[in-house]
Amino acid sequence: MAPPKSTRYTRDGFVSLTTETSLEIAGLVVRLSHFPYAPASVVADGRRTAKPIDNGGWLVHGHVHRA
Repeated sequence: MAPPKSTRYTRDGFVSLTTETSLEIAGLVVRLSHFPYAPASVVADGRRTAKPIDNGGWLVHGHVHRA
């Protein structure tokens, strides 16, 4: 049985595991997310989503399936 993902990632050097955070680059706040922005239809309907709501700022998102 494989160890939990959190154990594997911390073993491989990751300090934290989170779906979203932000950092400042050249004076701009940039969001970092596992997910892309939520579609406008989801936001308009008020449905819950783990995807961030587009606030007009920069978003870097993505993940790796195999490294």
